[in-house]
Amino acid sequence: MFGMPRFELSFDDPQCLHALFGELLGYVLDDARARHQRATIDVKQGPFAIWCNMPAPSDRPTWHLLEAAASAPSTLPVGWPKAIMREWPQLRTGDFPRILAFAIREAKRLGVEPTDCCRVIGCVVQTLRCMQEQPSHSVCSTCLNPRASIAVSHASHIGPNYAQKSENQDATRVVQRDSRVFFALADGVSTSLGSAYAAAQLTDVFCRRLSKLFSASRRDKRDLLRRAVLAAQATLDNDLETLLDDPHSPLWYEVCGRSRMPRESALRVLRNTLDPVNPRWAPQLASTLCGGVVELYGDKIVLDLIRVGDGVVESCGPHKRDTLLAMDANATSLETAISPGPLGREAVQRAEHVHYAVPYNTDKILISSDGLTRGHALTVGAMLERVSSRSLRSSVAPDDETVLRVLRRAAAHADTEFREGKSRDLFGDNLSLIVIDCNRRGLRR
Repeated sequence: MFGMPRFELSFDDPQCLHALFGELLGYVLDDARARHQRATIDVKQGPFAIWCNMPAPSDRPTWHLLEAAASAPSTLPVGWPKAIMREWPQLRTGDFPRILAFAIREAKRLGVEPTDCCRVIGCVVQTLRCMQEQPSHSVCSTCLNPRASIAVSHASHIGPNYAQKSENQDATRVVQRDSRVFFALADGVSTSLGSAYAAAQLTDVFCRRLSKLFSASRRDKRDLLRRAVLAAQATLDNDLETLLDDPHSPLWYEVCGRSRMPRESALRVLRNTLDPVNPRWAPQLASTLCGGVVELYGDKIVLDLIRVGDGVVESCGPHKRDTLLAMDANATSLETAISPGPLGREAVQRAEHVHYAVPYNTDKILISSDGLTRGHALTVGAMLERVSSRSLRSSVAPDDETVLRVLRRAAAHADTEFREGKSRDLFGDNLSLIVIDCNRRGLRR
């Protein structure tokens, strides 16, 4: 069976493990809030799952190996999982060594053994991935107008409690490069194996690839957007090949998330994604994608965006709202999504484009997943204004509501409507939102 049962803490586990989990999760969350970043641990949980469950005790984690990594050496000692050793040049320069040092210190204080310490680290990594709801805020200051800036805020939330979502299959990403802000929002297909992983991969690769393409090329923006989507789709192709070539790859644990699909069944549907012989089986590792770039040209904000699948794009001006890309909120099936294999590549060819320019200091642009369109007939912006304390069209000070707080209020409002019998499907899915604020002046990074 796939899934993450080995990273679940139960009432049968010693209290010290629960205490370590709380201390480590709180440390990462508090650190992220203090730095206004998304709470995450760079390392993947798959290698930890394998390491903690090696048949021979001598092959499992030791304090010597863990403490060596916590000092951020140039190379890891032999004994660490190969998957982590390959990524160590990047991991050692990030937050992982510092987080590992905290986990070791707290584990020793609580009397936790090294194998269980790694197990708790895996639990925290998995929990942060499932939550995926920490706010992230990026301000792009441009040299074209030293008094002007573009602010991009984004967040993703698991959704209202009544919807009973076991994990967040949405993902958002923002990357700033010079005077441009690159952004992406992905909504994993709920019936597709590995959709949460696919959404996270697509947003990350798309933003990084698009930023490099814009830095190196003056080609047509539509072409650059399409090439970035193709690069993200090709990453899923490579991941699918890894899964099919190596049934013991740590990538299985990353992809399968909370799925308990038997191995043979998973291999069967993944092979069909690579070679779609059975048309009744939809592609796996499937997700929508809506992403692009926003720039400041003189006195105008220019947005170029590409969409594969669903998602909504709206502008909220002082006196009007425009829907730039709409969708059918009542649709029960998704005809287009990015996935590995030929069907995923065909989906990219059906992508929709938006080019939008507005005077600076007028509009906010909202990009949302389909969850925010459900259960009502209003625009996303208008509906969020009903459940939030402040109009999205007004000028927002830096210390006002974050996008995450808006999503939390939307989920709470949907639960109240459900309990009172007023609505059975309001916001009934994972919720994601990107707000591009073209109404900022005098902000500094």
